[in-house]
Amino acid sequence: MNPEITSFNKSEDKQLLIGFLTPLEAEYKTFGRHKGKLRTGEDYTVKKCGVGKEAKYAAENLIKEGVDLLIGWGVGGSMTRQLNTGDLLISSSFKDQSGAFFEFQTHFAELLNTALSRLQPKRVEILTVEKMVLNQREKAKLIEKYQTPAVDMESVIIAQTAKKAFIPYICVRTICDEFEAKLPGFLDQSLKNNGEANIPVLFRNVILNPSQALPLLRLGWDFRRALRTLKQAASLLIV
Repeated sequence: MNPEITSFNKSEDKQLLIGFLTPLEAEYKTFGRHKGKLRTGEDYTVKKCGVGKEAKYAAENLIKEGVDLLIGWGVGGSMTRQLNTGDLLISSSFKDQSGAFFEFQTHFAELLNTALSRLQPKRVEILTVEKMVLNQREKAKLIEKYQTPAVDMESVIIAQTAKKAFIPYICVRTICDEFEAKLPGFLDQSLKNNGEANIPVLFRNVILNPSQALPLLRLGWDFRRALRTLKQAASLLIV
C-alpha cells in the first residue's frame, strides 16, 4: 500500500490553483467557464485528458502549469445496486487491478463535500479498470474481488502522476451505467483513442447488431442524466 499524502491544506498567504481533468468533451462542457475562481476561494483551470492512459499527459501538463491539486471530473460506472444513474461520488482513495492503491488526505475533499451537499455526494473508493465493463457478470466479478462500488478508467493513472509530483488527487464522478445496465458488446470497439464515439463505426455496428440499438439509446439517456448532475455540481463550485 502506498503511503497517504497529506500535503494539501488551505493557505492564507498563497493563492492555490486547482486543475480539473475531464476525459470527454461533454464532461468538459459541464463547466460554463474553463478558467476562473471557485466559491471556496481557489483559482481553477479545466483540461480535457482523454480516456485511460491518455490522462497521464494532461495531468503532467497541469502540474507543469503549477497546480496544487488535481481533480478528476466525469462519469463512472456502478458496481452495486446501491448506486444509481446520476448519483454524485467524491473519492480520495483509488485502486487498480494490478494491486496499486492510493489514498490522499486533503482538506479540499471536505470542502467539496460541503459545497456539493445539495446533491448528496457519496464518499466511495474507486477501481480503475483498463477497459470498459460491459455487463453485470463482469461487474459482479470485479466487486467480489476488489470490493469497490464504482469504476473509472483514469483515476489511478492520475493518482500515480500526482504522487510523483507530491500533490494530492481527488475525484468527482457521476454514475452513468448502473449495475444492471446492459451495454452494447461492440461499444468499446466503437470509440476513438480519446474515448469519443467513432460515429461511422458506431452506426455500422448498430446496423450489424440491431438488437443492441435499444441498450445504446438507454446508455445515451443515462449519459445525459449523469452530465446534468455534473453540470449542477460545476454550477455550485464556480463563481
